[in-house]
Amino acid sequence: MNIAYTGNAADLQSAPLFFGGGYDSFYPGTEDNPSASGNTVTVDYSPDGTNVPNHVFGGLSENDNASNNTVAIKTGEVNGVVLGGYSGKSSAIGNAVTTTSGGTIISGGIYGGSGNSGNTRNNTVTFSGGEMHGALYGGYGGDGETSNNAVTVNDGKVGRSIYGGASFGNATNNTVIINGGAIGINAVDASIIGGSTASNAIGNTVIVNGGEVGINITGGSAATHAIDNTVTVNGGKVGGNIRGGVATGNATGNTVTINDGEVNGDVVGGVSRTGNVIGNTVTINSGTYDGLIYGGNSYSGPVANNAVTINGGTFNSFLYGGNSWDGTAFGNTLTINSGTIDANAHGGFSVFGNTTGNTLIINGGTINDGVYGGVSVNGAANNNTATINGGAVGMFVAGAYSNVTANDNTINLGAAAQLDPAIELYGGIGGSSSTNNTINFKGWTGTIGRLDSAQHLNFLLPATVSGPVVTATNTVNLTTHNPDGDIDTTIGVTGITGGSAPVVGQKIALIEAGTLDGNIANPGATFTVKQGAFLDTTLGNLTQGTNDLTLEVVGASASEQTKALLEGRTGGVVLATQGQDMILNVLGSRMGAATTDGPFCIGMMQGGTSRYNTGSHVDVDGLNLIVGAGARKDGLAIGGFFEVGYGSYNTYNSFGNAPLIRGGGHTHYSGLGALGRYDLANGVYIDGSVRVGYSKTDFSSMDFIDAVGAVKADYDSGSMYCGLHAGLGYLVQINPRWNLDLATRYLWTQVASDEVTILNDPFYFDAVNSHRWRNGFRLNYTGSPQINPYIGLAYEYEWDGEAGGNVYGYDLKTPDLQGGTGIGEVGLSLKPTVKGNLTVDLALQGYVDTREGITGTAVLKYRF
Repeated sequence: MNIAYTGNAADLQSAPLFFGGGYDSFYPGTEDNPSASGNTVTVDYSPDGTNVPNHVFGGLSENDNASNNTVAIKTGEVNGVVLGGYSGKSSAIGNAVTTTSGGTIISGGIYGGSGNSGNTRNNTVTFSGGEMHGALYGGYGGDGETSNNAVTVNDGKVGRSIYGGASFGNATNNTVIINGGAIGINAVDASIIGGSTASNAIGNTVIVNGGEVGINITGGSAATHAIDNTVTVNGGKVGGNIRGGVATGNATGNTVTINDGEVNGDVVGGVSRTGNVIGNTVTINSGTYDGLIYGGNSYSGPVANNAVTINGGTFNSFLYGGNSWDGTAFGNTLTINSGTIDANAHGGFSVFGNTTGNTLIINGGTINDGVYGGVSVNGAANNNTATINGGAVGMFVAGAYSNVTANDNTINLGAAAQLDPAIELYGGIGGSSSTNNTINFKGWTGTIGRLDSAQHLNFLLPATVSGPVVTATNTVNLTTHNPDGDIDTTIGVTGITGGSAPVVGQKIALIEAGTLDGNIANPGATFTVKQGAFLDTTLGNLTQGTNDLTLEVVGASASEQTKALLEGRTGGVVLATQGQDMILNVLGSRMGAATTDGPFCIGMMQGGTSRYNTGSHVDVDGLNLIVGAGARKDGLAIGGFFEVGYGSYNTYNSFGNAPLIRGGGHTHYSGLGALGRYDLANGVYIDGSVRVGYSKTDFSSMDFIDAVGAVKADYDSGSMYCGLHAGLGYLVQINPRWNLDLATRYLWTQVASDEVTILNDPFYFDAVNSHRWRNGFRLNYTGSPQINPYIGLAYEYEWDGEAGGNVYGYDLKTPDLQGGTGIGEVGLSLKPTVKGNLTVDLALQGYVDTREGITGTAVLKYRF
């Protein structure tokens, strides 16, 4: 049914008694038989103070569902409420109300749909103009569930609250979107709430894209639990508080994200008076904020694992990862990446409860006040952490503060942290106990005002130190005075950053202070630490002077894990030796096997996979190619060739006192060579080859660790290679069909030295020389002119193959290829043409012991 009110008083009628009666209402149907579903109602008239409807309904029913009705308020006034659909004892589903004119005035409320006893779902209100004195409800339910209802405000004035959905039952997945307009300006006790309920509020959303909001904003508000509700502010001005979820019971998983805007009130991820506040988040990217910022907040319940992330903006009040007045605050995190904060920042805070395991992280921005990992005014503040990786911090940094105990708290200062020269550092301030608190200087150097309440001071030293690591203009207190006894500070050195050579004998001032009070616990201590990822440096003679702490560099060596870097060189060398094997095992013997003088050309390919045991091992998958040409005359065969090889490799190195290193990369080579063979009449022959080219290898590993953590070590290396072999053989003709080829050969391959830089440290790689001696035989069978099988066995011994090098002149632990390898071969020689001038060889080789693996070879030879 389609009806329109245009100002004619005759179209108005009393509301049905099940709604409460009344007068001058506009709706489809009659007072005794109103229409409940599928109606379109339009209000469009010029108000003059008379003939104003009291209520407007799209559809209504006492017992049945009210569904799929639409009310469009174009212009005019309504003294009471506007309801898209109303059911007294059932559900309201899929109803809609829209306003489009700035001349519209509605004195009561607007409800997309209302079902007093059933469910209220999928109802909408779109307010695009006019003046609203009452509240807006996308859906309003009684005892049933209110779900998937929505309110959108594009323009106009709304004087009271806005609810996406509200009910006594669960409120789930309701939405409020504010694109513009003025909402709740000067209103009292009003809010914008995605979903409000006397039960659970789950998955409700408020989005503010613009406009001005003078009241509180809440994603989900519940008398029991508020779960996974969301508020997103993309712009505009908010005069009240912003809260992701508010509950009398638990508030968990609620989220506030503010991309821009101006907020005068507090911002809270999740709030509960007595319940658990767990896993709520606040993310702020820009804007201006005058109120407090909390990831989670509770009066007496535990506040745990909540998080605030600040990526930009200006803040004029305190920041808290989590806060509980009378409960525990644990596992909360405040992260500041950018922005300006003119107040204190806290990972976790409690007045009467314990504050444990909270974290403050500063990566950027400016904090003009103090920062704390955790604070408990009247409880214990233990195991909290304040980490400053970057940004500027003034006044003071405390791992924790408590009027009772502050134990096991930590401050981490990164190299990029900018601290005010007068700043004060406190590991853990405890009124009755301060124990096991730590300050870690992780590459940071500079000036502070005071240092106190830290029982451990650890230093990650920069690569070069030209002055004191820490200069204190006031006092450094090295002894903590607790009621149960004094504690002297223990000094530690955790490492040295890479990029420079250690200078044995150099003295390093760890601290230089205006006043150095107390004593260190470990005078004369010695530390062996990582310098970068590749050196082990020893520092000792820790000495406390009148106003300073010093130590000395007493020695250094390359870490045993640097052996893994040379495995990349080994991968390049073994691929080059595989190319030499192909010359030896295939090209040399095939040239000698010919008995017909004349020119020939030849092409061959070998591919396979091998493991080389080097103390650890290198696995190489390679492909080698050769093309060449030559000639034979009077028992002398000579030829030239072009060669190329491609491979990939993986390395594995385990160490007794250090983590294993896995790496890998690619290698390839290309070059030219020449070979020859001379056969004597008595079956004796000699052969040899020479080759030269260029080899390139890259290496990468994610398993190296420096003093801070895991690092990627990689390099690209390129060097000339050369090689030769010389052999002596004897062909024994057993009978017309069988002959035995006996041979002994020496093989040499060299890959030249190279210099690379890895993680800012200079490495020199020595030349690698492979010296091998191979002895073996091949048994050939001539069954027919076209098919000739053969088998072979050999034993090869590698004397060297050591890949050496150094970093800053300190020798690396070297892998080598030394050891014996057994080689087995089976093959088939085919002559598929009538003339017999084309030969195809197919062979398979297997390797055991130092080299383990298998290769396959294919050879094509054409005789002109």
